[in-house]
Amino acid sequence: MIKGIDVSNHQSTFPTGGFDFCIMKATEGRTYTDPRQSAHARRARSAGLVVGFYHFLWPGNIAAQARYFVDKCVSREGDVLACDWERTSDGTAATCAEKDAFLREVKRLRPDHRVLLYCSTDFWLNRDTTSFAGDGLWVAHYGVPAGKPGIRAEWLIHQYTSRPLDTNVARFASRAAMRAWAQEDDMPLTDTDAKKVWNTDFVKAPVENPDNPTWTPASYLRDTNLRARAVQEKLADLTEIELTAEQITALAAALAEHPGLVDQLAEKIAEKVAARLASVPAQTNP
Repeated sequence: MIKGIDVSNHQSTFPTGGFDFCIMKATEGRTYTDPRQSAHARRARSAGLVVGFYHFLWPGNIAAQARYFVDKCVSREGDVLACDWERTSDGTAATCAEKDAFLREVKRLRPDHRVLLYCSTDFWLNRDTTSFAGDGLWVAHYGVPAGKPGIRAEWLIHQYTSRPLDTNVARFASRAAMRAWAQEDDMPLTDTDAKKVWNTDFVKAPVENPDNPTWTPASYLRDTNLRARAVQEKLADLTEIELTAEQITALAAALAEHPGLVDQLAEKIAEKVAARLASVPAQTNP
């Protein structure tokens, strides 16, 4: 595991030796921006630490708080973002649903950043009802050994003391490993990658075109669409047959007298349907 600290406006400066990451307060509610976040970020970056920013969550106006956070924090690509979920100065606290909504909204606004949840073990065990922590749980539990926060849930960072600074351990083998994780995209499929997959020649061709053993997904989809359209056109050409009540009664009586006739009719209908489907033209591979 590696060690790191988290700081706010309460610290005019902080040591960097012996630490691999630093997460600093950026915003609170919808109006407060930490006046020292820029200076803290510069110091952490100059020391080569993995950098992160957190927002102190208040109840209500969740979408507005998320927007305020991402607009005001001085984050860069690869920085970690976090939601600080705890009791506010007036004794209130955001609900679990509000916490979840904030994490999801920040992720929507900044999809290329890792978004964490910070909370105490008390909040996690007694207030949380969804076990949703975004991209990772940052849990606070003092008076226990570092790396043993006392919860069964998977956790990423453990804040184990506040003296002399809020100090944490993270479940990474090295600073480089944490930085790589922070910069990793969960869905690294680019437009170029998608086009390569779309044009990959791996789908078996229909039997009507045996000389071409494989088709691309694009050509296969075009062929399927053409076949479906042709079937729809043939169905549209069918004339609906309407029977009178007397005709239906007579037909039912005839079928009752000749049970084998039902099976014969079913076979004939199946043959007709198969013949019509077989007559639908196939699209050749471009």
